[in-house]
Amino acid sequence: MIPAANRPIFPALRWISFDCYGTLIDWESGIREALAGAMRKRRLRADAGRLFRRWEKIQYDLLDPYRSYREVLKESFRRLLREKGMAVTPRESLALVKGLRDWRPFEDVRPSLEKLRERYLLAVVSNMDRDLLERTLGSIGVFFNAVVAAQDVRAYKPSDRPFLRLLEVAAARPEEVLHCAFGVKYDLGVAHRLGLRTALIQRGPVGRVRPAPDFVFRNLRELADLLPRQHRP
Repeated sequence: MIPAANRPIFPALRWISFDCYGTLIDWESGIREALAGAMRKRRLRADAGRLFRRWEKIQYDLLDPYRSYREVLKESFRRLLREKGMAVTPRESLALVKGLRDWRPFEDVRPSLEKLRERYLLAVVSNMDRDLLERTLGSIGVFFNAVVAAQDVRAYKPSDRPFLRLLEVAAARPEEVLHCAFGVKYDLGVAHRLGLRTALIQRGPVGRVRPAPDFVFRNLRELADLLPRQHRP
């Protein structure tokens, strides 16, 4: 574990909640492959990292006002290619949404979650349509005690509403929940502001995180091995 500032132990902690796509699921590889496929089809070359970063900015700006994530995904893809002077076919849009269902968990996810389940209750808070999210969680194969999808509250993180719904369905006080995420701007700031404990799962490079999370872990294996032990409620 990389310490955030020190190694606080929270005796009230009962729940571990997770962002899904980017933290549990390798969404970046899925999106990059879809974008690369569109470029190959048109016999064009593009820097994969730059293309992904531009797509992520476009989709982030489409999260408010609320629309289904299917529509966010299709529209962000359409706008990105339009910037390149290209149109998206209906078949490509459909394939993009269908492909999301096959995005895979990071290899450390299932064994780490199984270990954490021995000591904590587990939850997911995701910017996703519920049916797509449930299919994805099925691919992980670990039971979650609470699941909140953006569709449930018609709002996307970093809105307060998904986290407030989590506290409601978990019947938990904020200090009883540790929220874990790679997405700094989607998750960690709002979770901290609402009083949840926070952990950065450092799946890739990040800049300075403010406010600083309570923990920084390089992966879920570190989280499961080094998080202070609690008795499961």
